Amino acid sequence: MSETGFDIPDDVPQIQLGKYRYKNKWDVTEQYKLPQWWRLPEDVRWRHTARNYRKSYDAWTAEFTFDTRKYSGQWLVDRVNADNPNAMCIDIGCGSNPYKGKIKNVLGMEPGDWGSKDVQWSIQPHMYKYLSDNAWDYAFAIGPLNHGDTNEIKEMLHTIHGCLRPGGKMVGLVKPANWAHLKVDPWRESRGLCYPWLKESIYKFAWLCGFSFELEPVLDGTDLGQLSDDKLNKLASIEPWEHTLNGAPPVENEVQDGDMHSQWQAVQREIERRKNTPDAPSEIIRQRWFWIWTKE
Repeated sequence: MSETGFDIPDDVPQIQLGKYRYKNKWDVTEQYKLPQWWRLPEDVRWRHTARNYRKSYDAWTAEFTFDTRKYSGQWLVDRVNADNPNAMCIDIGCGSNPYKGKIKNVLGMEPGDWGSKDVQWSIQPHMYKYLSDNAWDYAFAIGPLNHGDTNEIKEMLHTIHGCLRPGGKMVGLVKPANWAHLKVDPWRESRGLCYPWLKESIYKFAWLCGFSFELEPVLDGTDLGQLSDDKLNKLASIEPWEHTLNGAPPVENEVQDGDMHSQWQAVQREIERRKNTPDAPSEIIRQRWFWIWTKE
């Protein structure tokens, strides 16, 4: 076991870059060199990621609905509606479009052929082409910032910044960095890689892209202790497809979450906790960094 806590077996093949052999790329904090995956062209990475997004809309993911989240569910709806009940909101990478019908004026956009979108758009070029500058009160980025290298994420954030009115708000939700994001070969794992977001990354991107904080980064997640017995038993009956090497341990100490299979194992432990040690604390899974920026 290396000092990172994540070893790669000798038989794991490396990506063959061929003609796509570009220079090394780094995360925004300049602490970590990004894996070879990020040296592939954006369209190649996206095709591979899109295949797995279709797979990820499975029975396991479907059970983690809007009402299981601490911040990005009803809490966010109540905050937006209290701030401005007529707010113009765009949900970028909306997936199942969970805010539709809960927030008055929300447009759900998704680049792929999955989910329950209003429009099938990507951030570039569609937001440039169809959306007016300085027109939106809120932009929800609940997931899309996981997909891109450092420069691509900066481009996405500059586009979002341009669409917001002065004082408009961007709501972000990203997967915290784990060692799979930095070490695993995605071709061997049959999945795309997410950007290695650290809490520090959120502050750095805010500085680079002209945002200030309305809400500083907090960990969102699903507290297993808050789920009903029926929901918990249903989750226990579904073994998810994603199973990475070593369960993808997190990079940051305050994050305590791994891949889908590790989360499924936590569900099994929660069932045992309720039976045997009900006074013990429950676990929080599917942790994500959540924050709210304001356009300066």
